[in-house]
Amino acid sequence: MSQCQPRPQNSPLENRQAANRSTAIAVPALLIGIVGYVTWIVVVLIAVNYLIKHQNRHGAGIGIIVLYFIFLFPMASSYLRLLMTIPHPGYIEKGSPTAATPVKPAKEAPPQHNIQASCTSTTVQDGTNETTKKSRPTAPQEPPVTLLDTKAILSGELPPPPGTEQFYSKDVFACDQNGLPIWCGTCNNWKPDRSHHGSDVGRCVLKMDHFCPWVGGVVGERNFNFFIQFCSYAGIYALFVMIVMAVFVAEARSRGNALGGNWIAGLTLGAVFTLFAGGMAMTSIGLALKNLTTIDNIGHQRRVMHIAVLVDSTQQRQPRPMSIDQLKPSHGTEDNEEPWQGTITYPLSVLPDASSETTLPPRTSSPPRTFAILRTHPGMNPWNLGAFRNFKSIMGDRWYDWFLPLRHSPCCKHDRGDSMYELGPDVDRLKVDAGLSSSRSRGGSSRRKHRKHRHHREDSEDVDIMGSTLANVNGVTGREQDSFDSV
Repeated sequence: MSQCQPRPQNSPLENRQAANRSTAIAVPALLIGIVGYVTWIVVVLIAVNYLIKHQNRHGAGIGIIVLYFIFLFPMASSYLRLLMTIPHPGYIEKGSPTAATPVKPAKEAPPQHNIQASCTSTTVQDGTNETTKKSRPTAPQEPPVTLLDTKAILSGELPPPPGTEQFYSKDVFACDQNGLPIWCGTCNNWKPDRSHHGSDVGRCVLKMDHFCPWVGGVVGERNFNFFIQFCSYAGIYALFVMIVMAVFVAEARSRGNALGGNWIAGLTLGAVFTLFAGGMAMTSIGLALKNLTTIDNIGHQRRVMHIAVLVDSTQQRQPRPMSIDQLKPSHGTEDNEEPWQGTITYPLSVLPDASSETTLPPRTSSPPRTFAILRTHPGMNPWNLGAFRNFKSIMGDRWYDWFLPLRHSPCCKHDRGDSMYELGPDVDRLKVDAGLSSSRSRGGSSRRKHRKHRHHREDSEDVDIMGSTLANVNGVTGREQDSFDSV
């Protein structure tokens, strides 16, 4: 007779994610209820009952009603627009388990061990004992985390998981210390630039700022501008409510009128949300001016990162490939290291028999591209464009986009050829420090760049003329001339 297997317990992370899903439904409903309650206090109790009916001050009552809805409308519209983006704040698709096959298991794995991945730290339970006579309650397990065998991938023993071409097709991308794109072992996928794994939702999010229960989800790339608009309008709305309630509470007390609890509640709610929403608005605007998120800002002054920069033939420094024996750990490095950390060439070379060890599709052939692995200086933000351009990249290129919650941020358009996001001048300075480009060529004026482009075009024309002359002298045909030019 078979015994009933005990139901496995949820891990603390799964319990927190379930709580977040419930909070995402309850808190927005609570916030809407608070706004409805404040509307009843200001419009009905203050404007209609107290001013119009009791005091016969029709102008003041009507004016407060009109102003109240003027301040309410932009807050409500921006909040509605924000709620519409919550299902898709910038989630990155999860990879399949077969995409994570380049992982070599430990020879003697302990029953329980901690694994540090690039995006989260968790505990993995390794198997169960099938010879156990009595069934025991299953201990709560965290989601498994996949670790890549970096040494085997770089040596060609194992092919990398698919998707690296989305990175090395750019000229610059964020990478780890070994030049590989940053891997998320929970989502089984490469993490695009500026993405973070949100443990509250179990997904990687582009430019994730934080999980906000007041909006019922994640604030990320596709709704950060709407979040700034909502907090700003909510702060102004709450300030208006606080001022109205403070004025008439003081007036009623001076006349000896009895104050109800609703009046005090309206004043309290107005003051609390003025501080809360106003503070969030100022903090978010400050981050937008720096082109940072809340996660990026944590320890920003001390943080270093690595970026892979394409090395072209015009740059003088000779590539210094990184040896497999010089692989660096995923975390921790010396503060006094120079920017240059070595090079890596894509597509990664794979041994002929490596593809038979995995179920990955064969790698497509493409021209090799060599990247220099550069370590940023502490506190450097490669995407810092300057305060005004940072603000426009998030809030919009046109001034009315700053106030109307209609369009997504311009930074959501990932159609650039050089990088996923527009790079700031600090990247050019880092190249100079690494010896990849001279400060003279990078710091030239637009006139010098235009003159250089013109000279390059004239030199190209001279080469074409010389080639055509040689072709006429030697009697080379058109098809033979193409072969000659290719040589």
